[in-house]
Amino acid sequence: MRAERALLGWLLCGIVGLGTLGTAYHRVSAQAEPSGTLRLGVASAVNLNTAFQDAATGEIHGVGADLVAAFAAETGRALQPVLYPTTPAILAGLGEDAWDMSVQPLEQAQAADVGYAGSYMVVEQTLLVPEASLFQRAAELDLPGVRIVVNRGTPADAQLTRLLQHAELIRSDAPGTGAGEPLFAGEVDAYAFNREGLLGLAEQRPGYRVVEDNFAVTELGIVVPSGQTGLREDLHQFLEQAKGSGLVQQVIDANGVRGVQVAAPGQ
Repeated sequence: MRAERALLGWLLCGIVGLGTLGTAYHRVSAQAEPSGTLRLGVASAVNLNTAFQDAATGEIHGVGADLVAAFAAETGRALQPVLYPTTPAILAGLGEDAWDMSVQPLEQAQAADVGYAGSYMVVEQTLLVPEASLFQRAAELDLPGVRIVVNRGTPADAQLTRLLQHAELIRSDAPGTGAGEPLFAGEVDAYAFNREGLLGLAEQRPGYRVVEDNFAVTELGIVVPSGQTGLREDLHQFLEQAKGSGLVQQVIDANGVRGVQVAAPGQ
Protein backbone atom coordinates (compact mmCIF):
# COMPACT_ATOMS: atom_id res chain seq x y z
CA MET A 1 0.00 0.00 0.00
CA ARG A 2 2.90 2.37 0.71
CA ALA A 3 4.18 1.87 -2.83
CA GLU A 4 0.69 2.46 -4.21
CA ARG A 5 0.39 5.72 -2.27
CA ALA A 6 3.79 6.81 -3.59
CA LEU A 7 2.61 6.09 -7.13
CA LEU A 8 -0.51 8.13 -6.50
CA GLY A 9 1.57 11.06 -5.26
CA TRP A 10 3.60 10.89 -8.46
CA LEU A 11 0.41 10.86 -10.52
CA LEU A 12 -1.02 13.89 -8.76
CA CYS A 13 2.24 15.79 -9.19
CA GLY A 14 2.08 14.95 -12.87
CA ILE A 15 -1.36 16.49 -13.12
CA VAL A 16 -0.14 19.80 -11.76
CA GLY A 17 3.29 19.93 -13.35
CA LEU A 18 2.61 18.40 -16.76
CA GLY A 19 -1.05 19.12 -17.37
CA THR A 20 -1.94 15.41 -17.54
CA LEU A 21 -5.61 16.07 -18.07
CA GLY A 22 -4.99 18.28 -21.07
CA THR A 23 -7.15 21.10 -19.67
CA ALA A 24 -6.03 24.29 -17.95
CA TYR A 25 -8.47 25.27 -15.21
CA HIS A 26 -7.67 28.97 -15.03
CA ARG A 27 -11.21 30.00 -14.12
CA VAL A 28 -11.81 29.95 -10.37
CA SER A 29 -15.50 30.00 -9.57
CA ALA A 30 -16.68 33.25 -8.03
CA GLN A 31 -18.81 31.15 -5.72
CA ALA A 32 -15.87 29.24 -4.29
CA GLU A 33 -14.28 30.20 -0.98
CA PRO A 34 -12.66 33.62 -1.38
CA SER A 35 -9.63 32.40 0.57
CA GLY A 36 -8.84 29.95 -2.20
CA THR A 37 -9.57 27.01 0.11
CA LEU A 38 -11.96 24.23 -0.87
CA ARG A 39 -13.67 22.63 2.11
CA LEU A 40 -14.24 18.91 1.56
CA GLY A 41 -16.83 17.13 3.69
CA VAL A 42 -15.29 13.78 4.69
CA ALA A 43 -16.32 10.90 6.93
CA SER A 44 -14.36 9.37 9.79
CA ALA A 45 -15.62 5.92 8.77
CA VAL A 46 -13.13 4.20 6.46
CA ASN A 47 -14.38 3.88 2.87
CA LEU A 48 -11.76 3.66 0.12
CA ASN A 49 -14.42 4.25 -2.54
CA THR A 50 -15.20 7.79 -1.36
CA ALA A 51 -13.34 10.07 1.07
CA PHE A 52 -12.42 9.58 4.73
CA GLN A 53 -10.02 11.07 7.23
CA ASP A 54 -7.36 8.91 8.86
CA ALA A 55 -7.91 9.24 12.62
CA ALA A 56 -4.19 8.85 13.36
CA THR A 57 -2.68 11.22 10.80
CA GLY A 58 -5.53 13.56 9.86
CA GLU A 59 -4.86 12.84 6.17
CA ILE A 60 -7.73 12.20 3.77
CA HIS A 61 -7.80 9.05 1.68
CA GLY A 62 -10.01 7.26 -0.84
CA VAL A 63 -10.60 7.36 -4.57
CA GLY A 64 -12.96 10.34 -4.34
CA ALA A 65 -10.64 12.21 -2.00
CA ASP A 66 -7.66 11.76 -4.32
CA LEU A 67 -9.65 13.02 -7.31
CA VAL A 68 -10.77 16.09 -5.35
CA ALA A 69 -7.15 16.67 -4.28
CA ALA A 70 -6.11 16.56 -7.94
CA PHE A 71 -8.83 19.07 -8.81
CA ALA A 72 -7.75 21.41 -5.99
CA ALA A 73 -4.11 21.20 -7.13
CA GLU A 74 -5.08 21.84 -10.74
CA THR A 75 -7.01 24.97 -9.75
CA GLY A 76 -4.35 26.19 -7.33
CA ARG A 77 -6.43 25.92 -4.18
CA ALA A 78 -5.83 24.35 -0.79
CA LEU A 79 -8.01 21.49 0.41
CA GLN A 80 -9.43 21.56 3.93
CA PRO A 81 -11.25 18.50 5.33
CA VAL A 82 -14.44 19.01 7.34
CA LEU A 83 -15.08 15.89 9.41
CA TYR A 84 -18.40 14.05 9.87
CA PRO A 85 -19.02 10.61 11.43
CA THR A 86 -20.49 9.08 8.25
CA THR A 87 -21.05 9.96 4.60
CA PRO A 88 -24.86 10.41 5.03
CA ALA A 89 -24.15 12.83 7.90
CA ILE A 90 -22.36 15.15 5.47
CA LEU A 91 -25.57 15.76 3.54
CA ALA A 92 -27.47 16.15 6.80
CA GLY A 93 -25.23 19.15 7.58
CA LEU A 94 -25.84 20.77 4.21
CA GLY A 95 -27.63 23.84 5.58
CA GLU A 96 -24.73 24.75 7.88
CA ASP A 97 -22.53 26.16 5.06
CA ALA A 98 -19.67 24.02 6.39
CA TRP A 99 -18.36 22.48 3.14
CA ASP A 100 -17.92 23.28 -0.56
CA MET A 101 -17.87 19.77 -1.98
CA SER A 102 -18.42 16.19 -0.94
CA VAL A 103 -18.20 12.70 -2.41
CA GLN A 104 -21.65 11.11 -2.46
CA PRO A 105 -23.69 8.30 -4.05
CA LEU A 106 -25.86 9.56 -6.91
CA GLU A 107 -29.12 8.38 -5.35
CA GLN A 108 -28.51 10.21 -2.07
CA ALA A 109 -27.42 13.34 -3.95
CA GLN A 110 -30.62 13.34 -6.00
CA ALA A 111 -32.67 13.35 -2.82
CA ALA A 112 -30.80 16.35 -1.39
CA ASP A 113 -30.54 20.02 -2.36
CA VAL A 114 -27.13 19.73 -4.03
CA GLY A 115 -25.55 20.13 -7.45
CA TYR A 116 -24.19 16.88 -8.88
CA ALA A 117 -20.95 17.41 -10.81
CA GLY A 118 -20.85 13.89 -12.25
CA SER A 119 -19.95 10.28 -11.44
CA TYR A 120 -16.41 8.92 -11.35
CA MET A 121 -17.01 5.29 -10.34
CA VAL A 122 -19.64 2.54 -10.19
CA VAL A 123 -19.61 0.12 -7.25
CA GLU A 124 -21.45 -3.12 -6.49
CA GLN A 125 -23.71 -3.50 -3.46
CA THR A 126 -23.60 -7.07 -2.20
CA LEU A 127 -23.64 -9.30 0.88
CA LEU A 128 -21.25 -10.94 3.32
CA VAL A 129 -22.36 -14.32 4.71
CA PRO A 130 -20.80 -17.12 6.79
CA GLU A 131 -18.62 -19.48 4.78
CA ALA A 132 -20.95 -22.37 5.62
CA SER A 133 -24.07 -20.50 4.48
CA LEU A 134 -26.13 -22.15 1.76
CA PHE A 135 -26.72 -18.75 0.12
CA GLN A 136 -24.63 -18.20 -3.01
CA ARG A 137 -26.44 -15.30 -4.68
CA ALA A 138 -28.01 -12.13 -3.29
CA ALA A 139 -31.61 -12.85 -4.33
CA GLU A 140 -31.57 -16.16 -2.44
CA LEU A 141 -31.59 -14.34 0.91
CA ASP A 142 -35.00 -12.74 0.43
CA LEU A 143 -36.81 -15.36 2.51
CA PRO A 144 -39.01 -15.22 5.62
CA GLY A 145 -36.89 -15.42 8.75
CA VAL A 146 -33.70 -14.14 7.09
CA ARG A 147 -32.17 -11.07 8.78
CA ILE A 148 -29.80 -8.69 6.97
CA VAL A 149 -27.91 -5.86 8.68
CA VAL A 150 -27.05 -2.68 6.73
CA ASN A 151 -25.57 0.76 7.43
CA ARG A 152 -28.43 3.19 7.89
CA GLY A 153 -28.86 5.74 5.10
CA THR A 154 -26.44 4.12 2.67
CA PRO A 155 -27.11 3.04 -0.94
CA ALA A 156 -27.37 -0.57 0.24
CA ASP A 157 -30.07 0.48 2.72
CA ALA A 158 -32.06 2.35 0.05
CA GLN A 159 -31.82 -0.47 -2.48
CA LEU A 160 -32.72 -3.27 -0.07
CA THR A 161 -35.64 -1.26 1.30
CA ARG A 162 -37.13 -1.35 -2.19
CA LEU A 163 -36.09 -4.87 -3.15
CA LEU A 164 -36.78 -7.04 -0.11
CA GLN A 165 -40.18 -8.69 0.06
CA HIS A 166 -39.66 -11.24 2.84
CA ALA A 167 -36.29 -10.85 4.62
CA GLU A 168 -35.99 -8.47 7.59
CA LEU A 169 -33.67 -5.45 7.23
CA ILE A 170 -31.80 -4.39 10.38
CA ARG A 171 -30.36 -0.85 10.19
CA SER A 172 -27.17 -0.06 12.08
CA ASP A 173 -25.75 3.35 13.03
CA ALA A 174 -22.25 1.96 13.52
CA PRO A 175 -19.69 3.64 11.24
CA GLY A 176 -18.20 1.83 8.25
CA THR A 177 -17.92 -1.93 8.33
CA GLY A 178 -18.46 -1.85 12.08
CA ALA A 179 -22.10 -2.36 11.15
CA GLY A 180 -21.21 -5.96 10.33
CA GLU A 181 -20.68 -6.94 13.97
CA PRO A 182 -24.18 -8.47 14.36
CA LEU A 183 -23.23 -10.96 11.64
CA PHE A 184 -20.10 -12.02 13.49
CA ALA A 185 -22.13 -12.33 16.69
CA GLY A 186 -24.55 -14.71 14.96
CA GLU A 187 -27.49 -12.31 15.29
CA VAL A 188 -28.17 -11.91 11.54
CA ASP A 189 -27.67 -13.96 8.38
CA ALA A 190 -25.85 -11.39 6.21
CA TYR A 191 -24.28 -7.94 6.11
CA ALA A 192 -24.99 -5.64 3.14
CA PHE A 193 -22.30 -3.19 2.01
CA ASN A 194 -20.22 -2.37 -1.07
CA ARG A 195 -18.10 -5.18 -2.55
CA GLU A 196 -14.74 -3.49 -1.92
CA GLY A 197 -15.48 -3.06 1.77
CA LEU A 198 -16.81 -6.60 2.15
CA LEU A 199 -13.83 -8.17 0.39
CA GLY A 200 -11.52 -6.45 2.87
CA LEU A 201 -13.72 -7.49 5.78
CA ALA A 202 -13.75 -11.13 4.62
CA GLU A 203 -9.95 -11.10 4.61
CA GLN A 204 -9.94 -9.85 8.20
CA ARG A 205 -12.59 -12.30 9.39
CA PRO A 206 -11.86 -15.89 8.32
CA GLY A 207 -15.00 -17.98 7.99
CA TYR A 208 -16.96 -15.42 5.97
CA ARG A 209 -17.32 -14.82 2.23
CA VAL A 210 -18.91 -12.39 -0.22
CA VAL A 211 -21.75 -13.76 -2.36
CA GLU A 212 -21.10 -14.19 -6.09
CA ASP A 213 -23.28 -11.40 -7.48
CA ASN A 214 -24.77 -8.07 -6.36
CA PHE A 215 -28.26 -6.79 -5.63
CA ALA A 216 -27.57 -3.30 -7.04
CA VAL A 217 -24.89 -0.99 -8.42
CA THR A 218 -24.26 2.56 -7.22
CA GLU A 219 -22.72 5.56 -8.95
CA LEU A 220 -20.36 7.66 -6.85
CA GLY A 221 -19.72 11.29 -7.71
CA ILE A 222 -18.86 14.74 -6.41
CA VAL A 223 -21.50 17.21 -5.21
CA VAL A 224 -21.53 20.89 -4.29
CA PRO A 225 -24.18 22.91 -2.42
CA SER A 226 -27.07 24.04 -4.59
CA GLY A 227 -26.29 27.36 -6.28
CA GLN A 228 -22.55 26.75 -6.66
CA THR A 229 -22.99 26.40 -10.42
CA GLY A 230 -19.52 27.63 -11.36
CA LEU A 231 -17.76 25.16 -9.09
CA ARG A 232 -20.06 22.37 -10.22
CA GLU A 233 -19.23 23.04 -13.89
CA ASP A 234 -15.49 23.14 -13.17
CA LEU A 235 -15.73 19.79 -11.38
CA HIS A 236 -17.84 18.31 -14.18
CA GLN A 237 -15.22 19.23 -16.80
CA PHE A 238 -12.46 17.89 -14.57
CA LEU A 239 -14.21 14.54 -14.02
CA GLU A 240 -14.90 14.06 -17.73
CA GLN A 241 -11.24 14.67 -18.52
CA ALA A 242 -10.13 12.42 -15.65
CA LYS A 243 -12.28 9.53 -16.90
CA GLY A 244 -11.13 9.94 -20.49
CA SER A 245 -7.44 10.31 -19.67
CA GLY A 246 -7.31 7.18 -17.51
CA LEU A 247 -6.66 9.13 -14.31
CA VAL A 248 -9.70 7.70 -12.51
CA GLN A 249 -8.56 4.14 -13.21
CA GLN A 250 -5.04 5.00 -12.05
CA VAL A 251 -6.40 6.39 -8.78
CA ILE A 252 -8.58 3.30 -8.31
CA ASP A 253 -5.54 1.06 -8.81
CA ALA A 254 -3.36 3.18 -6.51
CA ASN A 255 -5.93 2.82 -3.71
CA GLY A 256 -6.10 -0.95 -4.23
CA VAL A 257 -9.88 -0.84 -4.71
CA ARG A 258 -11.60 -3.96 -6.09
CA GLY A 259 -15.05 -4.73 -7.46
CA VAL A 260 -15.56 -1.33 -9.10
CA GLN A 261 -15.40 0.24 -12.56
CA VAL A 262 -14.86 3.71 -13.97
CA ALA A 263 -18.10 5.57 -14.69
CA ALA A 264 -18.91 6.07 -18.37
CA PRO A 265 -18.33 9.45 -20.05
CA GLY A 266 -21.24 11.77 -19.34
CA GLN A 267 -22.41 9.59 -16.44
